[in-house]
Amino acid sequence: MRERITTVEYWDNNARWYDLWVRHNQYHEKVIKTLSDTVESGWKVLDVGGGGGVLSLPLVEMGCEVTLIEPSACMRSLLYGQTGTNANLNGSIVVDKRRWEDIPCYEYKGFDLILACNSLHLMGTNFAEVLERMFLTFPAHVFVATEVEVNDLDRMASSLNYRLQFSGSYEAESSFVYHSEDETVEHWAFRMGRMPNNLEQKELRSNLIFRGGYFRLPDKATVHLYWWNKKET
Repeated sequence: MRERITTVEYWDNNARWYDLWVRHNQYHEKVIKTLSDTVESGWKVLDVGGGGGVLSLPLVEMGCEVTLIEPSACMRSLLYGQTGTNANLNGSIVVDKRRWEDIPCYEYKGFDLILACNSLHLMGTNFAEVLERMFLTFPAHVFVATEVEVNDLDRMASSLNYRLQFSGSYEAESSFVYHSEDETVEHWAFRMGRMPNNLEQKELRSNLIFRGGYFRLPDKATVHLYWWNKKET
């Protein structure tokens, strides 16, 4: 499972279910509120693993210049679907199709903010390494929203001349959303790499609730927020 979920192919195939998930949950509400309370108009922002632009689009509305890193073509298509076409982004969001792990750090120096929301643990290398790469681009600020606690890694940030400005956690709804019961089974099979047996299918269907015209598989997630500022020299 771990190897599959870190591949571009996985996210190409999972994009349609991700789209339902992100549009019918309030998972990112507090992340966006944190950004709106903190960023300033005119900031250059790098969104690492930004998917369909769930954070990039609000940042553009806040007056930021945004570069979004997203290697999955199907995830990028969610962004283009919200903005018309790639051409119609009109320079508001620059899209980099490479994997964050493959981009030389020096290419993205000079940003006011580099952020990653629920993406670092889904990359091909370990969490500490991809987080360290964010600091090694030497932005003024680093913001991470993640379901992984990173307390032990704050020493690494400090050694790279960053101070933890604030941190916090919240519980977010993280329910999968489907058009039908059969789609629920289809997505389970995709995620697990096999069809559920009869007992698993029965349990899966029994856990579904129908709300707002969609089937939901209820789930909660604890999201941790970390904001670092570059130390003054």
